[in-house]
Amino acid sequence: MERTGRMHQDRLYVEIKNRICRLIYEGIYPESERIPPERTLAEQWNVSRVTVRKALELLEEENVIRREVGSGTRIVYRNTGHRGTMDTVTLTAPARSPFFSEFIEEFQKYADSRDSLVLFAQKAENGTIEDCLYRLYEKGLYNAVVWLDDNQMDFDRLKRLRALGMNMVFFDTDLAVPYADCIHLDNQEAVSKLCRSIRGQGGKRIGYLGWDREEIFSIRKRKEAFLQVKGQRDLMLELSWSRRREAKRCAQELIGGLLTEGRLPDAILCTDEEIGIAVSTVFERMDIRSVILAVIDAVPGSNQRDIITYRQDFPEISRKIYECLKSQNEYPGTWAAKEYPVKGILDIS
Repeated sequence: MERTGRMHQDRLYVEIKNRICRLIYEGIYPESERIPPERTLAEQWNVSRVTVRKALELLEEENVIRREVGSGTRIVYRNTGHRGTMDTVTLTAPARSPFFSEFIEEFQKYADSRDSLVLFAQKAENGTIEDCLYRLYEKGLYNAVVWLDDNQMDFDRLKRLRALGMNMVFFDTDLAVPYADCIHLDNQEAVSKLCRSIRGQGGKRIGYLGWDREEIFSIRKRKEAFLQVKGQRDLMLELSWSRRREAKRCAQELIGGLLTEGRLPDAILCTDEEIGIAVSTVFERMDIRSVILAVIDAVPGSNQRDIITYRQDFPEISRKIYECLKSQNEYPGTWAAKEYPVKGILDIS
């Protein structure tokens, strides 16, 4: 009975600690503000002051709060790494896509070689990335790799997650700096190398084909890079992001229109795998062989279809992401968020 009572007491103060963390995450206990005294919290949650005190001691050990004699207890937002282990790493994303699945496979291999367990957490359809991360935090999972895709971020909540002790690396974006390391393809080099390769094969008039959703990091950066290389806005072509599931039909409508109007360029540079697959399929259906096709990211069977690709080096990206998380765990006091562009691999069939 004594052991059972002690276990219940342990669970109780951890529960109180989690309640306080939830209030911090939701912004009810804001940065630098005092939280209610022990007596008030004990009465509010119908527990003993000893339980509350133990919960606060845990939070103080984790640098979430600072208790000052005569001044009370204040919330501390520390934008630092948080000491821990790499036993478990979670991958968080809105959905499983072919692109992200390929990355997951490579990251799993690298993490396995370092004796880390990798878990995948998919964001709920109507939820947010931040809430998904907080649920992981509540379960004691403090190392997260995040792919946003087209999701927006609440930077206040991201800041609070960092303050609570979440170590994070964001993949394929730069938006999470200064609260997380951000690792992505070197988009400038990708576009530049593809354009040079197209010209090397005799392509002069290059059409750029991307999505119309510039809020997404990779879409915006690749478009900017093409404009810097070419500077010809009349060759900018776009597909509707809202019709993403109909990419092949949209590509056929666009290319059919260009062909009818006699405006088909010498080459088309597709900005991701989805568009590349769609355009490649349309070229086969319409027997278009004179137009050079170049794609950022891999396209299945590209070596049989004369497609120039600049694919992501997922083994190197996986290594960099893992090392960034490891650094946040091992050197929390000196860690500062950085952006890391990673060069890809050019394949010319």
